[in-house]
Amino acid sequence: MMAEQASAPSSDAQRWQAIDWPEVEKRVYRLQVRIAQSVREQRWGKARALQHLLSRSFAAKVLSVKRVIANKGSRTAGVDGVLWTSPGQYWRAAQRLGTAGYQAQPLRRIYIPKKNGDRRPLGIPTLHDRAMQALYALGLKPIAETTGDQHSYGFRERRSLHDACKQGFIVLAQRTAAQWILEADIKACFDRIRHIGQGFNFLGFHYRKYRSTLLVQPQDGKTRELLEKVRGVLKKYRGIPFHALLAKLNAVIRGWAYAYRHVVAKERLSYVDDRIYPLVKKWLQQEHRSKTWAWIRKRYRGRFKGRIEYGCYYPTASGMKLIRLFKAGDLPIRYHSKIRSGANPYDLADKDYFEARARKQRMNARRDRRFLNSSSYEKLAA
Repeated sequence: MMAEQASAPSSDAQRWQAIDWPEVEKRVYRLQVRIAQSVREQRWGKARALQHLLSRSFAAKVLSVKRVIANKGSRTAGVDGVLWTSPGQYWRAAQRLGTAGYQAQPLRRIYIPKKNGDRRPLGIPTLHDRAMQALYALGLKPIAETTGDQHSYGFRERRSLHDACKQGFIVLAQRTAAQWILEADIKACFDRIRHIGQGFNFLGFHYRKYRSTLLVQPQDGKTRELLEKVRGVLKKYRGIPFHALLAKLNAVIRGWAYAYRHVVAKERLSYVDDRIYPLVKKWLQQEHRSKTWAWIRKRYRGRFKGRIEYGCYYPTASGMKLIRLFKAGDLPIRYHSKIRSGANPYDLADKDYFEARARKQRMNARRDRRFLNSSSYEKLAA
């Protein structure tokens, strides 16, 4: 794929770099709030007029381009082969956005391998079409959030998979909850009925009632998938420095642990650590075939804050830095606080609620960092 030639004057790049992004976001948000308010008041004509105004706003156009280039997929071109690679191109791309006479180009079709060995098709729009989609979305999201079901969570602003899982727990944990679940796969036209006492899977989690107590745990097979990913990392990255390997492993383990820390998963997290330990040991022994385990252990394992772990120091611009193998079992279980059902990010009446929720999330993140950096004795005392 070839990138679009950067033939624009340097002033284009300077204009893009001079954009006041907080002010841009405020302008767009003000219009979105007005759209949501018009919908609540059933003033659909005004809502459409405000949508039209938003789609013509240059603030919305530059924000749409910014969101496209912030995505990793922006490095993949569509059928036109065009990539945006410089600030000047970003500015010109925003100028070209417009709804009048717009017609999307065909998708570039590629095939992605699936876990079962098959391949699934994926259509890739051009960057211009992606930016147009982002521009239209700015005007559609306030309506979707205002009219959407209070208990829908997929592709919704400020809502997550964990909110959906927590709602399922709230509904099914009650003593008067329904005892049967209908699982429906619309695409395959396949239905199943399951008793809660037998358990069922939902969004990567396993729900099951033991007498009157509902437990939510990681779905069977998700632990195996993680260990396969770890084995894949160890197999792929042969011959790299140990600190670089730990960084790649930590990204995989940390992501999995944070995804399942909101349910009954403490034993599963510790089990993962126990399984990963010998895998890392085997990698080190293969990397240092001529060395004894005593030599390897002395070089790559040490006592860090009261506990023997895999880790090492490596040089950085600011001096030597320590990296340790992330221990999933160290991560404290913190049950998810579900978003308030009727909360709307485009309703000023809910602004304080969302700000308080964001502050709490930041506070919990800081608390986790302090905890994970504490000694093993402090962890036991917590």
